[in-house]
Amino acid sequence: MTLIPEIILDVSGNSLERTSWASGQALARYVLDHPDSVAGLNVIDFGTGGGQVAIAASIAGAAHVYALDIEPFGDAVQANAAANGVTNVEFRQVDARYFHPDTDNISWDILLAADVFYYRGVRRFLHSLDFGVRSAIIADPGTRGAPPFTDRDTHPLRAYGNVKTIPAEMEEEDYKNTQVKLFNLGERLRGKGKGSR
Repeated sequence: MTLIPEIILDVSGNSLERTSWASGQALARYVLDHPDSVAGLNVIDFGTGGGQVAIAASIAGAAHVYALDIEPFGDAVQANAAANGVTNVEFRQVDARYFHPDTDNISWDILLAADVFYYRGVRRFLHSLDFGVRSAIIADPGTRGAPPFTDRDTHPLRAYGNVKTIPAEMEEEDYKNTQVKLFNLGERLRGKGKGSR
């Protein structure tokens, strides 16, 4: 059973953009339960997949949501957004090795990311961001690479147990029932920025 039954997603067929990944469900659930985390803000959903976290942020009151992915998932994101009556989600195909929001005309306040640490470029990308007064919430299932931060850099938010990716056959066998941990970035990292938007 999904953690986000109020969000309509196309999970037909076995494809990355038509999968409701466990970490994305957990992060979307947190955003829906804590709308103050995104309400009125410009949000980046980094590694959006089919857009479940982006849609949750929109429903929770985000001013604008940039749904970013290295894959060409724009059609799936827009179809899922339309199915949920969401109109302020904008998809962009980006590669973290060459992309930076502050130089690519993206005004943002908070970054959301779920299960992205299997991609080596993510470490450099996250450490390059000018956080300042901005924030980030990360969801990690601990399955495809450790988060590129130490305990000093992060603040635990909560954990969701026994989260299931849908459809189940898209997940690796050992991780079809997983615990997803959510955390935000600590003051040491966030303090590196200048605080400008």
